[in-house]
Amino acid sequence: MVATIEALENAGASEKLLRLIRSDRDVATAMVSLGNELLRKRGIFSDYELARAILGKDFIAPDEISNVLDLQYSNKVFGRYTKSIPSEDLLLWLKKNNFSLIAGPPCELEASEIVNLNYKLFNRGDNFFWQWEGYRADLVREEKLQVRWLMIRKKHISRSLGCSYKNMPKLISDLEYIPSVAEVIWELFIYKVIRNVWLRRNLRTAVRINGSDILYGDPCTNIRSSNENGIELDHPSQPDGYSDDLGISPARKQ
Repeated sequence: MVATIEALENAGASEKLLRLIRSDRDVATAMVSLGNELLRKRGIFSDYELARAILGKDFIAPDEISNVLDLQYSNKVFGRYTKSIPSEDLLLWLKKNNFSLIAGPPCELEASEIVNLNYKLFNRGDNFFWQWEGYRADLVREEKLQVRWLMIRKKHISRSLGCSYKNMPKLISDLEYIPSVAEVIWELFIYKVIRNVWLRRNLRTAVRINGSDILYGDPCTNIRSSNENGIELDHPSQPDGYSDDLGISPARKQ
């Protein structure tokens, strides 16, 4: 740290600037951003390294997933993820708002195919969708996860806890959306497999179903994670349904 300060002084940094770097987070963030940009221009800092530097364990890349699961990403798909990684400004936004950045699958996967990757982490295993039998189990079982980066808030919006489904969309910004069944299943599953942590443990997360719109009365449900039962899918609910442990963790639009 002393050597870093001396280097900044030798480069012309004033005592006032050094004080601001130590005391003002915005100034420190701006300095880091400029430094990272310089490293990237010199080819020293890759986009993945930048994402890891900003998000730490909340960034999960395709290679981490393929090293643990039986999923193979082709060179073409790896390139697709590399080219589409969020900008530095968006990475900083994700960090500030407590979002994770997780690579999606190497090809489109149905929700049921995600469960089959390791059904032991899902409640009732290969019968994970039992709550929807007799209704429209195909709505959730066949919902597809796209080949793209997934950005979901790690914790619920605090004021959404105990809020009804139909009022939850009113709590998110125009930059966000309510994630789907497949997206939340993937997020919880991958974070547990790679980081060995259950996100939002013992809390229910509201999800969309196959493109439905909760705000306009379409069927809705929630997904919960716990040490005891793993990932659980609830039964279909009405838009005015609510629970003290039910909240919303929005996803960030691309």
